[in-house]
Amino acid sequence: MKKIEKIIKLKKYLSEIPLTEREKSIVAYRIGYNSGIPYTLRATGKAFNISHERVRQIEQKALDSIDILTST
Repeated sequence: MKKIEKIIKLKKYLSEIPLTEREKSIVAYRIGYNSGIPYTLRATGKAFNISHERVRQIEQKALDSIDILTST
């Protein structure tokens, strides 16, 4: 599955993904869930006072969870 397809599914299944509320907020901000405007790793990290690498790791965790949720 391509990353864009995963992000579309991520918007649909965000509430079902096993992440903390903070991680869900970070992912929602990154993909533009509420605003419709996706933010860069760096901008997301700055907004949440974490590194852009940590944002990438959280996003990857969420994308991996989508594979698991939608494979059944």
